[in-house]
Amino acid sequence: MARTLFIFMIVSQIGFSQTWSGEVGDSLWNPSSNSIVFSLNNFENTLVVSGAFTSVGSLTVNAIAKWDGENWYVIGSGATMGTPNSVGKIDSLLVAGGNFYEMGNTEGTRRLAIWDGVIWQGPSIGEVGFVVYDIDIFDNKLFIGGEFSNIGSYTFDKIAAFDGTNWINVGSCGSWVRTLEVYNGELYAGGYFGIKKFNGTSSWTVPYGGVDGRVMVMKTDTFNNFLYVGGSFDYVGDDTLSSCAAMWDGFSWNSLGYVINCDVMAQAMEIYRGDLYVGGCFETLYNGLNVNYIARWDGEQWNKVGNGFDAYVSAMGTFQDELYVGGYFTYVDDTIRAYGLARWHMPDTSCNYIKPRVQTLTDTFYLNS
Repeated sequence: MARTLFIFMIVSQIGFSQTWSGEVGDSLWNPSSNSIVFSLNNFENTLVVSGAFTSVGSLTVNAIAKWDGENWYVIGSGATMGTPNSVGKIDSLLVAGGNFYEMGNTEGTRRLAIWDGVIWQGPSIGEVGFVVYDIDIFDNKLFIGGEFSNIGSYTFDKIAAFDGTNWINVGSCGSWVRTLEVYNGELYAGGYFGIKKFNGTSSWTVPYGGVDGRVMVMKTDTFNNFLYVGGSFDYVGDDTLSSCAAMWDGFSWNSLGYVINCDVMAQAMEIYRGDLYVGGCFETLYNGLNVNYIARWDGEQWNKVGNGFDAYVSAMGTFQDELYVGGYFTYVDDTIRAYGLARWHMPDTSCNYIKPRVQTLTDTFYLNS
């Protein structure tokens, strides 16, 4: 008789201090409205922050700046008339995509611009025709997704790739592309159509039923090998109820419960200390838990993150062992002043990041005699 032994590690979290900090460096500032952060990404030992702000302290930054943990720095003269929605890195270059008129007051940089450390430049084949929402690197190529139908005079259907020399047509996902993520060595795209996987040439397929609504953000848990998706949906896969957030394990969809009652926003998802953090427009969850626009999934249930914020959370990123959170808010944890940007610190809880799962494959056995 064959026997299979499954060993699970159960880790308890005992008395540790969790803290919010506001006023990262000096305050982000926007003279016409709240300072809003749209994206947070690591680049060359700094955190690149982009959004609707014009300065930080006495430093003029115009919608994009970098933070090294102690000081802020400009990246050229920033954006003109608009903001970057996402930034990414290819080789030593920083790439920004969004709905801005120009970057660094340089012609040809509308909606997509590349920073070489000295100047901003646009694509060699011309400007992107409409909004760029997300940027990712896959197969040594830069992929951009959005609502555009052309770059210069060349036709692309909401998604395109760049190999360092040429822009490549990689087919169509259908309607707008809001988020891109690499998982298990494959590229996934999320958007109005739900979620699709790139087949390596110009075709895209839906992973096991997909989701029944919009996917706005995706995040890979590289340790446990899960793909988390967030957005505006109620069901995943074969009619599995999972509101606004779910997990794909490479075989099937896993529910995170019918709990989140409002959209998880683009860029507002991150893995920190092994747990999943999501942000959006939800103030109180369906189960009655008051989270104030940010929640933490520990593998079994949703939890509060301190006392949360006074307005929407729209971006997350990890930097120097802390979780940075951006959004439309002015306060965090009820009383801490934070203009669009705050950081959360949770001490290391040892093996809390291990989320064991048992995977099975369906097969048929034929017995004779």
